[in-house]
Amino acid sequence: MSVDLHHLRHFVAVAEELHFGRAAARLHMAQPPLSQSIRRLEAALGFPLFVRTQRRVELTPAGQVFLTEARRTLQQMDEGVRMARRAASEDLAEISITFTSAALYRVLPAALRAHRERFPMVDVRLDERSTDAQLAGLQDGSIDVGFVTPPLKGMSGLEVEMIVSAHFHAR
Repeated sequence: MSVDLHHLRHFVAVAEELHFGRAAARLHMAQPPLSQSIRRLEAALGFPLFVRTQRRVELTPAGQVFLTEARRTLQQMDEGVRMARRAASEDLAEISITFTSAALYRVLPAALRAHRERFPMVDVRLDERSTDAQLAGLQDGSIDVGFVTPPLKGMSGLEVEMIVSAHFHAR
């Protein structure tokens, strides 16, 4: 048996709820099929994800690691679906880019020129925002690309690429 996305969704729900009944309700399914799904997942993986007692459900150390990776996989899949839907729609011709004021003078002009050369039919919507506001927008999907300034916090699930490292000196 292979691991399917529905197994990952079931696992994440149980791991977050730490209760099969609540996880089943959250997933709008009955508890027995959810329990069977988790058992099949554990059998396919070859190790237990949960320690079950009469009163508690806890993640094993392997289950904790698997939870992080399962969330990442599901988030990537959701993002892939979002991007494919956008590509299939008529409003593909716009990208939302946010930036801090530091990017406005060094990085952004060159990046915009390169983007326009490569994608001339795609309109660019620009918005100056703080790094924290950009990170929130990137995580909720309201913006596509952000030019941020370190330090970065609260960025789980985001891909970050260092473009320029600069030191500012006061005189």
